[in-house]
Amino acid sequence: MKKVLAVYDIDQNYAQRLTDYLNRKEKAVFHMIHFTTMKAIEDYTKEHFIHILLISQEAMKPEIKSWNIQKILYLTEMKEITEIDECKAIYKYQSAEYMVRELMDCYEALLPPECKNSKMSEGAFIIGVYSPIRRCMKTSFCLVLGMILAESQKVIYLNLEEMSGLEQILDQSFDADLSDALFYYSEDCLNKHIDSVIAKVGKLDFIPPVRYIADKEAVNMENFLGLIQELRREKHYDVIIIDVADGGPSLNGILKICKKIYMPVCTDWISKSKIEEFEHIMEIIGEQAILKRIEKLELPQLTSLKSEQSYEEQLLWGELGDYVRNLTR
Repeated sequence: MKKVLAVYDIDQNYAQRLTDYLNRKEKAVFHMIHFTTMKAIEDYTKEHFIHILLISQEAMKPEIKSWNIQKILYLTEMKEITEIDECKAIYKYQSAEYMVRELMDCYEALLPPECKNSKMSEGAFIIGVYSPIRRCMKTSFCLVLGMILAESQKVIYLNLEEMSGLEQILDQSFDADLSDALFYYSEDCLNKHIDSVIAKVGKLDFIPPVRYIADKEAVNMENFLGLIQELRREKHYDVIIIDVADGGPSLNGILKICKKIYMPVCTDWISKSKIEEFEHIMEIIGEQAILKRIEKLELPQLTSLKSEQSYEEQLLWGELGDYVRNLTR
């Protein structure tokens, strides 16, 4: 049965837009109701149960806590506030997709234990691979990690780099890429076209990266997070691997959604300096939680290429493949 999510904000236009957005994106999970008066909420709760009430901080009254409502979330205009009166507070002007993620976290907390352990509840495990260092085998590592995990799980790989070289590396040509997937998502027709934008290497699914810099500059964080959400919900992937670049969608935003972050590193002085600078910046902006999810890797290098084998096969069955198998055991 769907959970009832009620929305009330003094700014009625905001509340209506938010309700409409949630109806489009999460209608399979929530039954959304936009209330225009406090009296309407009180009357509704006399005969019905509200699982989550999303209410503006200014509109909240003490008596609401005695109504037939399981969980109250505050909408706040103060970004730094995360809790009010022992209730979770959500910044109302953040990306809509971030808000959806926070609501889904609250929804999952309401599920019984047997549902919380299910794959449907957990969604895909998102792995980010990022390094401020260039030429550190990052993309090669992503490919090998994806191919090895895809032997036993359903995995998709997304590359956000400007010049990934994947067409040459994999000796494939692509009719569609990430910009097409994002366009279909923005037009609410991704389900119809999703198979046309997914390519394969072995058992690993991947969406080819954006080919033109102008297209990459048009990639925005909200649509990218929405695409990730759609892949988790509609394609039921066990693992999503994101090859994170410095440009494009917000670096911090991407890393925040990753449950695990691998960081290929090198031991030379310049590389170490770049890592230290990255860590220092994360601490300054208060992203210590991201740093805690990072595992640094010194990857074996591919010293020579054999013409009789494809590049991905040499990676998979060489030192890097052995390294990744040990890592994922």
